[in-house]
Amino acid sequence: FFSFSVIFCCHPQPCMNDSRPYHGATPMSTPAGMQHPSMANSHVRLLDNVVMIDPDPTAALFAKCCPKSWSRSHWWCPSYLADWLLLLILGIALLLEVTLWDPYERTYQMATLSGGAYSFNDNQFQFPHQEDTFSIAVTTIVSFLVPILFFCAYCLLQRFLWKDSAAVHDLHHSLLGICTALVIGYFAWIPINKSVGSFRPDFWERLNGGDVDEIKKGREAFPSGHTLMAFLGLGFLSFWLSGKLRVFQSTRGNVWRFFLAWICPMTLAVAQAITRVTDNRHRTVDILGGAVLGMGAAFCAYHLNYPPNYAPDCDRPKNRKYGFNDYLFSGIPSCTRPPVDEAAYHVPEPPPYVPPAYMASSSGSAPPYNYPEVEGYTYRK
Repeated sequence: FFSFSVIFCCHPQPCMNDSRPYHGATPMSTPAGMQHPSMANSHVRLLDNVVMIDPDPTAALFAKCCPKSWSRSHWWCPSYLADWLLLLILGIALLLEVTLWDPYERTYQMATLSGGAYSFNDNQFQFPHQEDTFSIAVTTIVSFLVPILFFCAYCLLQRFLWKDSAAVHDLHHSLLGICTALVIGYFAWIPINKSVGSFRPDFWERLNGGDVDEIKKGREAFPSGHTLMAFLGLGFLSFWLSGKLRVFQSTRGNVWRFFLAWICPMTLAVAQAITRVTDNRHRTVDILGGAVLGMGAAFCAYHLNYPPNYAPDCDRPKNRKYGFNDYLFSGIPSCTRPPVDEAAYHVPEPPPYVPPAYMASSSGSAPPYNYPEVEGYTYRK
């Protein structure tokens, strides 16, 4: 945490020198003849050197039902409220689904020992039962709450140290992104986990114990839920740090940036996944499935709220309110732009086309070419 704090304090913020926050409220009229052909039938206008698409006309209907402070915000729009409401509904549905859906009961071959205990014919399910190295509570704290603490700490630095007006905007998108990753990941994990009914390596000991709940949990091996939580939370943190530190930009790429953004969080995620194998809770294929689902959910959720890591403005969140059609100025611009007037868009007319003299003649053929005279050389006629 100290190393990340040092990087945040030393990382120069591009908006700290802006004279005033950008609110996107100074429209420019497009001169005649300057509209791109592909924009002829779309609501496109030029705004402070940025080609912008007008917001959805239906947004005005939602604005009538919202507080006036929302309309004055440079980023908030009612669609974000719909996103949070949808995540809440899906979260409740996932809790009901994981509670009420019993795992699939696969058939298996077993032999009865002399003492009345059961034993599998397959040795891969006869490992002893052990306690969790990373319980589900610890995994949730490390993989979900720790990234949220990073987001909040960065927001405080933005707001009070760098005087960046996009601090709340950035914090909202980071929280929305990691919650979206959580819902997307478990929305894919629960049907697969309950439908496959894969045995855990310690299933035979759970079966001999006779506890019905433990037997049900013993059929929920693939994919690993702990690994899913670790990779979706820390994977989202890696994407977020990679954007803030501009790891994959050609002018900013450094090994230490990559180490802080990817190696450190991913090492912690892999460590949690390895303990699931050493604790006899999962096989290798189980943690690989959870890692793929977790990183996929983190990738989708991050790019729903932030530009790609190779974008010029990858450290700035997307701005849905004003409908930026490219990621260069996705939110508050990263540099102060000079004022632009109509003359800046003026393009001089090309000179009129004048055909060559021989094309205007009656013959329509080019005159013979007079070769230059070179001493000692005779041209062949």
